[in-house]
Amino acid sequence: MEAETFYGMFLLAAVVWGIYAIANYFNRGSSLPTPVTPKPKADPLLNLVFKSNRAFFDYQCKFGIGDIQPERSMFALVTSDITGLIARTLGQHDPETQVLELLVVSPEGGVMTTTHHKIVSGRLATDDLVVWVPLEYRAEFGWMGIVTAKCAPEFQGGVVKVLERY
Repeated sequence: MEAETFYGMFLLAAVVWGIYAIANYFNRGSSLPTPVTPKPKADPLLNLVFKSNRAFFDYQCKFGIGDIQPERSMFALVTSDITGLIARTLGQHDPETQVLELLVVSPEGGVMTTTHHKIVSGRLATDDLVVWVPLEYRAEFGWMGIVTAKCAPEFQGGVVKVLERY
């Protein structure tokens, strides 16, 4: 009889302690733990800053779109301003137009082209990073296109930072 009484009292004490622990947990003002949802990791490719325009250009040659198609924007580097050379050769010069040699992104490391640029707020300089849009291909000249923007060598939110639009 004593063993059964001891066992019953032990069982009663365990139940009382369990009720006390649960009541104490809920009375302290906290709630059941909620699962922690991990923060989404930021994509490091959304915000990239390159050391130079040339570094950005090399990255685009390796990982960007490099096949030239009409009316598809391409990144390019200004390699030289040949306005003076053209003016001396042809004997004419439009002071509001700049003639530029560009190195356009391609998987081979770049394709040279020449373009006319309407001077809006300032002349483009050697090593400026620009957006060039090819318009048409002619066998005697190659690709002809226009410069539509000057860019910084960085991505912000996955989009290239535009300094000036033309």
